[in-house]
Amino acid sequence: MPYVSKEVIHSDRIQYIRKPFKTIPMNRISTLTVSLLFVALIFTSCSSSEKVKTNDRFQAVKLPDNSIALLNQNSSIEYNKDFKSRIVKQTGEVFYLVEKGNSPFIIDTKKGKVTVLGTEFNVKADEEELEVEVESGTVKLTADKVEKDIRRGERAVVREAEKGIQVAKAEFDYKGWTKNLNSDLEKLGREINKGAKQLEKETKKIGKDINKELKKLGN
Repeated sequence: MPYVSKEVIHSDRIQYIRKPFKTIPMNRISTLTVSLLFVALIFTSCSSSEKVKTNDRFQAVKLPDNSIALLNQNSSIEYNKDFKSRIVKQTGEVFYLVEKGNSPFIIDTKKGKVTVLGTEFNVKADEEELEVEVESGTVKLTADKVEKDIRRGERAVVREAEKGIQVAKAEFDYKGWTKNLNSDLEKLGREINKGAKQLEKETKKIGKDINKELKKLGN
């Protein structure tokens, strides 16, 4: 399987609770300087589906069942937020690390479907071709009313100009871009840790400045 850093970057909702302050006379408000630092702004969509699309970047996505999808550049996945059916609609190229579950994990593309229970594999799909390479386990590929089991180390291709499913030895070309994705994640992790330390310093300074001004108002 491609190496994936154990550093996991979580994005949690940060809630700011406004507490009541003592009323400050209007003629003294001008003496109080408040610095506001925005850390994160997250919008919650009313849609029942979640869609992730990459352009010129790579992205790792943790799905609701704890499976991992590693998206190559110019790729997309879409799935229901409850993820009870474990169906992912895909375009472009995605490597999956699938957790075992009670229901099958299904990747739906324009050229066919890939069904698994728990394994690691790469799916590359566009308008004219569907390619599946299996890193471990076995997946079931369905295309043009034909089903075929694709095993570890095998590569299956469905093409617009050819009938049926063509099976050959896997080439594992995806390991190049998944390595780049991992490097990007490690770099981002270092930047976030560095930014967090700077943020802590700035937050403490802001707190001191506000307390100083409030003490002046209390005199």
